[in-house]
Amino acid sequence: MLRYFLRVVIFYMFIGLSVLCVDFTPTTFHFPIENRQTQELSVINSGNTPVRYRVVMKRPGNQKDSDLYMGDWIRYYPKILSVPPKSTRVVRFRVTPPKTQKLETGEYRAILSLEEIASKDEDYNNPGQKVDIKTEDKGTSLSMDTLFVFDFSLYGSYGKVSPKLEFKNFNIVQDEKNKDKLWLKGEIVNKGNVSKKTVAYITFEDRSGKKSKEKLELILPISIRENTALVNLYFEKPMENIRKADLEIKYWTPLEVGESIIEQKSIEL
Repeated sequence: MLRYFLRVVIFYMFIGLSVLCVDFTPTTFHFPIENRQTQELSVINSGNTPVRYRVVMKRPGNQKDSDLYMGDWIRYYPKILSVPPKSTRVVRFRVTPPKTQKLETGEYRAILSLEEIASKDEDYNNPGQKVDIKTEDKGTSLSMDTLFVFDFSLYGSYGKVSPKLEFKNFNIVQDEKNKDKLWLKGEIVNKGNVSKKTVAYITFEDRSGKKSKEKLELILPISIRENTALVNLYFEKPMENIRKADLEIKYWTPLEVGESIIEQKSIEL
């Protein structure tokens, strides 16, 4: 189990997610609904045994507004995916809203889920151990209940989308049990019509006026369109006798080209 957990942590840093010789790419989808383009999830089996999955659409657990769920509009194939050893297979899907449906501008979401099926028919009703793997942008989580289940986040946009984030009660506090650890705490309120991920850059300054050599970079929890994101991040203290910390928050992108600062704050420690 430890070896499996390490594989998840390591491979999740890249585009694909790798578990027990099975790779998935991409792990998150962003696309405009009005283009009605077919999207593809590649499942790569580099192992020596075949794998089979039941493909289903699910509503995200943190989605408050059912009108923003697009899973019922998605046509996908196949419903059962079989991947032989040393082979790659593809799940294809397309969002086709009903013609009678009037869409508001903004983002819609769904979860594409692959549920592993036992290799023998007689095992279907007695699958044994299962591990749920959720690939929401906020991270990967595991639960030990049944066979493997993989969840992939789908974000569809319609019309003009614009994030509008408010950052409340951001503070850096000392850990109560470990003087070498700090917490970044706060709340991100999304008043826009699209989910957004942000990154915080923190520069520390000690009581003599000396600043930390490198900015601390922390990826903040994704701010869902219809939800509030709580920030509660734990990190090593970068220097001693810290007097203050200068916080800059930017929209997160894989490459930091053209990013603009959307929030600045100086925090006294």
